[in-house]
Formats: sequence, C-alpha cells, structure tokens
Amino acid sequence: MANKEQLMEFESALANQQVVPVITLDDPDLAIPMAEALLAGGISILEITLRSENSMQVLKTLAKDERFTIGAGSVNSTTQLDQAISAGAKFIVSPGSYEPLIKAALVTGLPYLPGVSTPSEILLNHNLGLELVKFFPAKLLGGPAAIKTISAPFPTMRFMPTGNITQADYSEYLALHNVVAVGGSWMVKPELVAAKDWSSITSLASLRDSK
Repeated sequence: MANKEQLMEFESALANQQVVPVITLDDPDLAIPMAEALLAGGISILEITLRSENSMQVLKTLAKDERFTIGAGSVNSTTQLDQAISAGAKFIVSPGSYEPLIKAALVTGLPYLPGVSTPSEILLNHNLGLELVKFFPAKLLGGPAAIKTISAPFPTMRFMPTGNITQADYSEYLALHNVVAVGGSWMVKPELVAAKDWSSITSLASLRDSK
C-alpha cells in the first residue's frame, strides 16, 4: 500500500491542479502534442481511460515523459490493473467499487481512486483503508448537493467527482470542503484533439479558478 506521505503528496498535487482531464484517445501520435497543450495551460496530471483499442499505447507513450503524471482510468479488472502498471501508470481510477480489484490495487502501492455512488460503496472503501475516492457519475447522481448529503456520515472521506462535469459548474464541486479535484473532459473534447486545435485546449486548460 502507498505510504501516507506519497498519498498526501499526490492529493496535494490534485488539489493544486483542481481539474484532471479524463482523456479517451486512440491515436498515440496525438498523445504528446495534446499533453503539451494541456501542460501549457498548467495541467500535468492526466487520466487516460482504457476505452479505446490503442489506449494502453497512448498511456505508455505519455508515461515515458517525466513532465506528466499519467493515470489509467476505466480500470475494470485486475488484468487491466496489471497492464496499466506495466505501461507506466502512476495512479489508477475505476468507475466502481469491486472489492477484489480494490485489494489488488492497494497492494501495488499506487494511488487508487475507485468509483462510488452509494453510502455502501463509501463504507466499503473506508473500511479497506481508502480515504480518497471518485464520485461517479457525479451530475447524474445529483451534483454537489448529492456529495454533501451522501458524505455526511463519512467526515474523513474525500472525493474527486467525475461524470458530465463542465467548465460552467466544476467550481461548485470544488467549493465543497471534501472535494479535492474534479475529473472532466471539456478541455479535451474529441473534436478538438482530432482537429489538433492545441491552442483551444491550452486556453480551456488555463481557465481554472483559485479554490
């Protein structure tokens, strides 16, 4: 399991960045230019979702570059967990909470954010030793009001909400004391990446409020 100092350092980096781009990309050749556009906007922690045929190669390409902290998202099995770690992932994110996967992820020593949407899932993770989890799908579940209500019995738990969060409303999530950062894709929309519109990506990445 990751030591407390490493986890605190990772959480501090998340809080400083505020927004973690949730990226679905199939073309490894676009990975570095896209990431550099984000970096120009002050974003270096990126989540690469394992949702496309070449996503593992995208992850591997970015993980080799020390300018970035690359995580694997949509990790749904221990097989994907192992593959992501082999590809160089520095943190792992899952859409839900599956106890065997949680336990396997904890053994790796990497920061792990399993998805939660119910008190039972929060309780499971809390009792397995996790204090930072992903709240997903955030907007569908009721947004900031849902987090405020569902987290009340768990004063030590902290959240990274993800799921249809936009540039217009992400600051409402960050206003909650137990929200460390949010996951979002508005600055890496597929059409912007496909068009290689790096300047727009940089501009969108730059538009973040101070918490």
